[in-house]
Amino acid sequence: MTRRVSRSTVQGGIIDLPYDVLLHLLAFLPVDAIVHLLTTSRALYSLIKDEQIWKEVSRRYGVHDARCFGNHSFFEVYTGLLHTYGCLIGTTWAGDHPFTGGVLQFRLDLEGHVRPRGIIGEIWAFRSLEPEEADAYPPPEPPQLTPAIFITFPDLLPADCRIASAPEPERHAQVFCICLCESAISDEARDIRPLYQKWHGAKMQVGSETTQGTLIHTRRGSSVHPDFPNDPRAAWYDPKRVFPRLKPQVFPIVDATSMLKNYPHLRVPELFATRTEYIKPRALTLRCLAGCAMRGSSLLTYHNHTPCAPRYYPLHTSTPHGIEPTASDWHPRSLVGLWLANYSYHGTECIFIAWDAQSRTLSGTKITGDEHVPRGIVSWMLDVSRSCVIEPEERSTCDRAFRGEASKYRLFRGTGHLSARGYITGEQDTPPIIMAVVGADDMRMLWPEDGDIFHYTRYRESLADVWRAEPGNVNAGEQILRAENGEG
Repeated sequence: MTRRVSRSTVQGGIIDLPYDVLLHLLAFLPVDAIVHLLTTSRALYSLIKDEQIWKEVSRRYGVHDARCFGNHSFFEVYTGLLHTYGCLIGTTWAGDHPFTGGVLQFRLDLEGHVRPRGIIGEIWAFRSLEPEEADAYPPPEPPQLTPAIFITFPDLLPADCRIASAPEPERHAQVFCICLCESAISDEARDIRPLYQKWHGAKMQVGSETTQGTLIHTRRGSSVHPDFPNDPRAAWYDPKRVFPRLKPQVFPIVDATSMLKNYPHLRVPELFATRTEYIKPRALTLRCLAGCAMRGSSLLTYHNHTPCAPRYYPLHTSTPHGIEPTASDWHPRSLVGLWLANYSYHGTECIFIAWDAQSRTLSGTKITGDEHVPRGIVSWMLDVSRSCVIEPEERSTCDRAFRGEASKYRLFRGTGHLSARGYITGEQDTPPIIMAVVGADDMRMLWPEDGDIFHYTRYRESLADVWRAEPGNVNAGEQILRAENGEG
């Protein structure tokens, strides 16, 4: 192909390159540089909506065929969807829901036959175990992915399922909540569109730093619920994560501690919003416009009076390759990353393991938690500076826990973290534990005092060839649209 772009009166430079050579060079540029070049050069302005350029840009996000988005061009797919929300694809986020926490992951959904194409956000769900199951100390279960958020162009939905106030549905993608929400489903919608009866509007925002927190009020007294995150150096937090290109919002701090006097006789614990001293970093916030249970907690016996939307923080999910414990090059840092562990009748929970080279300790922080030890708390800590010697009185318990093969494993002693229900200040304990590294991606934790055994399995990211976003200018997409309208 030998087509050339318009020439300037000044010869030479990028504007004199053949079209196909120019496309090849643009493929190596960050998106913001492409936008700047096309919107500031009169000679190149004619390429502002060139499909080949935006096809190449969209491919960086995994979109290779614009036809899956109906009549939308690659230019519209990028400016209306990928520019703002594309950085979410392949990322995982940790929620600050009281006690339980939560995990939300995003992926590009181009293969579904029961919904339009777009970006889907799925919540990790784990089931609680029956008492007889917990007594058998089963291995952890993989998360069940529950669709919660969908980002797509409203005109791809049936007309009666669109958000009435959505501006320019042919150009701008919208955020939908697709949780089951009875209050958002009319009788007519159930009859007309059973496929989309769960869909209703949602709002995604980037929340700025905050001191918003939660207070738990019980018969035994009141206590500030642990902040999440509660450490600026938390190993699970990914400070390099790229956020959606949305203007950060400052949300007012809600302090409802004055309401405590209205609850003198409690039947169940109550949760209230309060102000804390620790400053939490910016986060992704999601709010359902129909007020559904998307922000709710699985703690059905707690009354949550907190009006704040859950905040989601960037979670590290990449993990090193595991090393067999019998290998000569095994090192504690090979255990760093996200793990799944069974926590008795609470079921499977997510733990992030961190390595501190200075103190030579391994620690496991809860990403998801329960009503005894909540999210954000260090569940256990191991001292790996010295090997673990099994005492005679521990032999039978260890043989049962490690199936008589303790000599094949790497054993370390440490302390666990227990608490009474509600995690009230002063009601915690730190009993001894023994951790056995039984494989490259498997561990078992023994509580010698009661004989409980927790199984740990390394979490492996299931998304292949995940595209990682590049930092960019929030206003770049607007710059394209202004130029298209002759406002540049």
